[in-house]
Amino acid sequence: MKRIKKAISPLIATVMMVGLTIGVFFLITNVVIPIIQRQTEISDICTAISLRAVTEEGYTYFDTSSKELHLHVGSERGILIGGVEIPKIKGIKVQMVMTGGGGRTIGFYGDVSSSKVREKAKEYGNVINIPQGTDWRRVYVLNVSEDVGTENVVKVSVAPIVERGETSYECGFSMLTSILQK
Repeated sequence: MKRIKKAISPLIATVMMVGLTIGVFFLITNVVIPIIQRQTEISDICTAISLRAVTEEGYTYFDTSSKELHLHVGSERGILIGGVEIPKIKGIKVQMVMTGGGGRTIGFYGDVSSSKVREKAKEYGNVINIPQGTDWRRVYVLNVSEDVGTENVVKVSVAPIVERGETSYECGFSMLTSILQK
């Protein structure tokens, strides 16, 4: 038997190349560019404000008997890019590292009551207040007994959950900070 090799005609090859080019163009304009724009928007919003665990005043510590994390959070002005306003802080994420090296991330939101988070000198179940703007400090007490088990929290990091319009953004964490054990 004789094998006949047939090549693709130049017309078919041209049509396939045009189709491929249109497909790549569609993919870039409808998928890649919106992803890059969203990441740039998040970056601009999240650089406008930063939160950190304040440890130098002694209010940030882990109570080993009650398994409560006393967290002194401070807000600082970030970098305002291109006229971006300071966003509304909707909540706070807390990253914890335990004695065994494991970690947990928990979050809480302002303007709601919680049975696991309270402001210092208030009871659990009260509405949590998260100040807006920059240059504020607040101590929150988190009941993390279910999250840590028998371990203790040795390092923490915080990040704002911000809101712009109807959209929420979770910003990146600050540096992990070692905390006291009491």
